[in-house]
Amino acid sequence: MALEDLLETDHQARVVWDFCTGLDLEPLYESIRSLANAVWELAASYDDERRHERVRTIALGAAATASGLAEDARDLRLAELVVQVRSVAVDLLRAAEQASGAQAAPERPTDELLT
Repeated sequence: MALEDLLETDHQARVVWDFCTGLDLEPLYESIRSLANAVWELAASYDDERRHERVRTIALGAAATASGLAEDARDLRLAELVVQVRSVAVDLLRAAEQASGAQAAPERPTDELLT
């Protein structure tokens, strides 16, 4: 049975469905895949300290890609997803700094970390 047949005509899921089908979400998917790669790089960085910078590069790229999508769409629903991508990117940046064993720097604002 098709999803279309399972939902009433006024069901809220149809609003979400219509919203999502009207967008090119490939940049968002790309950002999420990049964050997954950054997590693997972070894990590997515990064995190879040269990989810390790679975590940073991947996480910053993911945040930038997602941010560009939100600026183009100017939609609050999409912005909520972008905020989550950016939040994970910041967490990965901070984790990479910790894993690198570098002396702890003063806590920087989130936006400053993503530049």
